[in-house]
Amino acid sequence: MKKYNIYCDESSINNKNLLFMWIWAIQIEREYKNIVIKKLKELKYRYNYNLEIKWRKVSPKTKDFYIALVDFFFENNFNFYSIIIDKEKLKLKDYHNDDEELAFYKYYYFLLKNRFQDWNEYYLYLDQRIKKDKDRVRKISEFFDYESQSRQESFNIKHIWEYDSNIHLLIQLADFFIWAVCYNYNDINSSEVKREIINLMSNKLNKDNLKFSSQLYDEKFNIFKIKMK
Repeated sequence: MKKYNIYCDESSINNKNLLFMWIWAIQIEREYKNIVIKKLKELKYRYNYNLEIKWRKVSPKTKDFYIALVDFFFENNFNFYSIIIDKEKLKLKDYHNDDEELAFYKYYYFLLKNRFQDWNEYYLYLDQRIKKDKDRVRKISEFFDYESQSRQESFNIKHIWEYDSNIHLLIQLADFFIWAVCYNYNDINSSEVKREIINLMSNKLNKDNLKFSSQLYDEKFNIFKIKMK
């Protein structure tokens, strides 16, 4: 049995100028978390980078740090998963009781349930949100329990916590990656340095760009675009 931490967040849900919304997670074996965070802090120190890790902070001045950050991700033992939803095809009234919050938590469930492997133990950290329904987290926990019980060999969700995503380095790292994907998917070309970072990531993934949809079994960097009519 292995133990994993999974940190979750979203991007672009309320941004009316972007066509897609993103729900993502970063997964790391629980025993390696502190080691990886220590390495990440050392990387920031080495490049004298004292800012929050963010895609909008990528510039000619910070380029070397962000190139090293991409290398850091691919050289260390943790995975990034995301799903992409076309907001124009979301159909809140037809499928989600005209409730954007309900849709959001449904896609959280969709993202995570396929990542739970039998016999393993999971600790989930969800971004703290102001919710209309205060029982959302309890309900999603119950759905994960149903998923576990439906399997011949179950997994175990030990805890689900809500937290402030802005203060966690691993979340900052994942946020950097999802906005790189968002930048590419929305065909934004405002920065030569950002294009260079995207090309570096694409090369490491053996892709032409970041506008792809992964197979379910892709582990290290999974971008899954949901097909909706």
